Amino acid sequence: AKLYLDIDGMSCASCVSKVEKCLLSVFGVSEISVNLLTESAEIVQENVEVSELIQVLQNAGYNSKQRITVEHNQARIWIACRTDLAKLLEISYSAVGSLSPKVKLESVTTSQNLDDEVRRKIFSCLFRETESLQRSGRAGWQIAVLSVRLASVEGSERTVGRRGVIEALEAAGAFAGVLIEGGGLADREGESRRADKSNKLLVRLCASAALAVPCFVVSMVLSGVEPWASWLAQRVLGGHVARGDMISGLLAAPVQVVVAGPLYVKAWRSWRGGAPGMEALVTVGTSAAFGYSCLAVALA
Repeated sequence: AKLYLDIDGMSCASCVSKVEKCLLSVFGVSEISVNLLTESAEIVQENVEVSELIQVLQNAGYNSKQRITVEHNQARIWIACRTDLAKLLEISYSAVGSLSPKVKLESVTTSQNLDDEVRRKIFSCLFRETESLQRSGRAGWQIAVLSVRLASVEGSERTVGRRGVIEALEAAGAFAGVLIEGGGLADREGESRRADKSNKLLVRLCASAALAVPCFVVSMVLSGVEPWASWLAQRVLGGHVARGDMISGLLAAPVQVVVAGPLYVKAWRSWRGGAPGMEALVTVGTSAAFGYSCLAVALA
C-alpha cells in the first residue's frame, strides 16, 4: 500500500538522499520516491505505522506529517438519492459488493459529517445532471461519500475502477460521481499549504533585503565618500564603537538572529539527529562571520 508524507526541511539533493535512506531503513518499506520541489515523499510499504516513519525523519532533523490523499487503488465516490439514509446505505453496500469480493467499501461519510465545501461540490455536480434536478433543490436528498478500495478481478485482466463503481451505484437507482481525482480537494489543500509557505519565505526575503541593502550601502559605499566617511568614523557609546560599525551591526543583527531563525531551528534538528545538512553548513558559516565581526568591532 502507498502513503504520502509532507516533509519540511529538505533544501538540496543531499537532503533527498538522506530522507530516502532514513525511510528505507524502516522494516516494511519497499520503495521510496522523494520530491524536493513539493517537499513530499511517496512510500510503498506493508504494515508500517505512520508514526514510526515520522519519528525516523524527526530523528534525522525533518518534520513530517501524513498527507491525506487518494491512492491509485482507492476512490472517493459521492452518492446522492432522494430517499432516507438507511436506503442510501443499503444501495451503497449492495452496489459495491456486487462488483467483486475484492472490492471493499471501507467507509461511508454521511452528510452531517461532511464539511460545507464537500457538500457544495456534491450538489454542484448533482444539479448539473438535469434541469429538473436543479429545480427540485436540496430538499429530500441524502448524500454521502464512499471510500472504496478498488481491485483487479481475479482470473481476468479487468480492473474495477471508479467508473465501474459509479455505474453500479447508478444501476441501483442513485446518482454518483468521483469526488477527488486530479485537482480535487486534497490537491487544492496541498497547493494552499505550499502557497502559504512560499508567501512566508517571500516576506522573510523582503525583510532581509530591506535591512541588508542599507547595511551594504553604509559599510561599502558611504564609508568611502566624504563627508559621510568622517561622520561614520566618529566614535560613539563612550568612544568604544564607530558610528558606521554600530549602524551596520544594528541592521545585520535582525537578519542574522530573527529572519534566519527558522534556518537555525532546522540546523539544530539536523545536528541533534546526527545528520547535519545544508542548513547546518550555512548557519555555522554565517554565525562565525557575524561573531567575528562583533568581536572585531568590540576590540577595535
